[in-house]
Amino acid sequence: MASPPSPDETCILCKACACCCPQEAITVDTSGFLERLRSMAAECGEEQETRVFL
Repeated sequence: MASPPSPDETCILCKACACCCPQEAITVDTSGFLERLRSMAAECGEEQETRVFL
């Protein structure tokens, strides 16, 4: 592969692609992970804050 694929709007930053790459050529920048989750939750109409129920 000449260059690794770029994450698109469906990427959830799970790093599965990096973990299974036999050449270790794929890295995943997770610095925007929380913002990405908030954005995805907003698009789905879910609450953006995590709540713990006991």
